[in-house]
Amino acid sequence: MEHTGKYILFFLIFTQGCQKQSGQHLAKEKYRLACAQLTGQRSEQDYRRALGYVDQAIAAHYTVEYEALKATLLLKLGDAEESTIHFQHALASTSDAAVAAEVKNNYACALAQQGHGQDALEIWRQLVRDAHYMTPEVAWVNIGKWHVDHRYMKKAHYCFLKAACLEPMYVDAHFYGALASYACGERSSARNQITTLLALEPEHAGARRLLKALGDHGQVMHI
Repeated sequence: MEHTGKYILFFLIFTQGCQKQSGQHLAKEKYRLACAQLTGQRSEQDYRRALGYVDQAIAAHYTVEYEALKATLLLKLGDAEESTIHFQHALASTSDAAVAAEVKNNYACALAQQGHGQDALEIWRQLVRDAHYMTPEVAWVNIGKWHVDHRYMKKAHYCFLKAACLEPMYVDAHFYGALASYACGERSSARNQITTLLALEPEHAGARRLLKALGDHGQVMHI
């Protein structure tokens, strides 16, 4: 999972089946090398190297999955406009509802990054109702972040709570929920959510800063 701007995307790494033809075999190997660049701590150089490999995979044998990964890498590298073109082409090239659902969250992130927040919001709202989408909690967090941008803190908190209920181990849902509670003046609720978060990730720096702010009424954190 990655943050781009203020929104959350996933690297779209799909399992590839057995490939029999030589072009498909080469493409599968290049895709594997691209995915290998995206493990552990990642730098811009890793993203660019992965993009090079996925371009080679697409040249050898096109699949929607390869193009979706390319679009996501372009978004991480700051080229939201080019990323959007590839997301749109990938979505137009698949009839697989499950693949399309996974691509749509990242496509919405690209739209939001270009200032098309309302379009992105509509996609995320569709995804939380889409039975083919396997991680609706991510869409809920992104909807919540959209509400934060527009200072609808109560609505944002509801969205983060929905995400945390769907996936209790989702650290971001707890953290942003705590921040929204804090922004609404609900300090007890914020403290409870931070306590839950720190049980999951004791070294979470943002959670520790918020916990300190909750203990010091003179300190203010901004969301």
